[in-house]
Amino acid sequence: MISCLARCKRGLLALAVGALCAFSFGQAPASTSALTLEDALGLAIDRNGNLRSALADLRSSQSARRSAYGAFLPTLTPSYSLSTGRTNFQTGAGIGGDGRQENADITLSWRLLDSGDRSTRFAESRAQVQVSEAQLQNQLRTILFAVHQRYYDALRAEEILRVRQAQQERAAKILDQTKTRVEVGDDAPINILQANADFLNARVEVLTANNRTATTRAELKAVIGWDVTEALPELARPGGQPEAVPPTELEEAFREATVRRPDVRSQLATIQSAKINIRQARIDGAVNFSLDANLRKNFAEDVFDRSNLQFTASIPLFDGRRSQETVRQRELVLESREAGLQQLLREVRAEVESAYVEFRQNQERLMAAQAALEAATKNFEAASESQTLGASDLIDVVTAQVSLVTAESNRVEAFYDFLISEVRWKLVTGQPLPGEEEFASL
Repeated sequence: MISCLARCKRGLLALAVGALCAFSFGQAPASTSALTLEDALGLAIDRNGNLRSALADLRSSQSARRSAYGAFLPTLTPSYSLSTGRTNFQTGAGIGGDGRQENADITLSWRLLDSGDRSTRFAESRAQVQVSEAQLQNQLRTILFAVHQRYYDALRAEEILRVRQAQQERAAKILDQTKTRVEVGDDAPINILQANADFLNARVEVLTANNRTATTRAELKAVIGWDVTEALPELARPGGQPEAVPPTELEEAFREATVRRPDVRSQLATIQSAKINIRQARIDGAVNFSLDANLRKNFAEDVFDRSNLQFTASIPLFDGRRSQETVRQRELVLESREAGLQQLLREVRAEVESAYVEFRQNQERLMAAQAALEAATKNFEAASESQTLGASDLIDVVTAQVSLVTAESNRVEAFYDFLISEVRWKLVTGQPLPGEEEFASL
């Protein structure tokens, strides 16, 4: 059960997120032309090249499965031939003549029985379809997470840019106030140098934030397949509150992850495919037999029907140990796949534990960042008002501004880290991601 303390923390978190959304995003609602997160997910599903490639691989394996199943069905082959020509013999009086030969027939063939070759090949093709399906889902989930991360990073960069721009405006105001106080004799002229240095540093921070914004938007364009020649529209701000809450037991989350995650299912299907390949290699190195029924009907001038039942068997008495080594090679492939599965399960456990801790810490970090922002805002307002009235010096105002900028930046970083950690928690535990169901319905 979730403890009372945990419920209290969740309530505080909800208040912090609500206050943060109102403070950061409520003042400037997104226009109707803004690119929403749902739009970005839809574009990635439709345009991302890696996802299209994985989908083509799945369709290829499905085609191979249908082809393997066709080996159990009879084949019906009609044929037609027409031959015309002229023959001349120049011996003696010479003989010549025209020739025409026409033939039409239809052949029915059906393999009734074999030593297991068709069955194993069909089973292997089905396992490959399972591998491709899991790989496609894993690729989809990876891309959906990347879209979330790039989208939130772009919004984060925009928020940081606004923080730096506000810092520059405050630094300019402080510089003006310092100059005014120096002019009336309430402050030392040297303080103008300090205020001017702070203003110039703020300009550098704005330029750095501008670069970060451009970089994150370019990365978002790449993952959603946006035309590089077109500008990315304004991004819509997130609304609401994160939904996912990690369970109280890590073992439960790990067990769910091993069942749900497509990369684990892909590895299991690969192991099954390796076992089938071993069986196929053993069939190839043992007695091979087949029983075929054939029927041919000819429609030429001399009509005839021909039918037969053919049984064949063979065994490789000596092949330079190729059959034995093929079996050995495939057994080693199976050993490799099983070892890979064990390592993957270790990595899954580490990812689940890491995401669990990160999610919990980001919850507390967001609440602390919001409280620090409120305190720093009040402190700066008081210091700025005090300087205007001549009751404090420049150092007090600069110190308060540094605290405010730090608090604003920490609040933005904590908020978007919180949103990303929620999506990452769903990713590593195998829970459905936004956009996954939409892709399945296509």
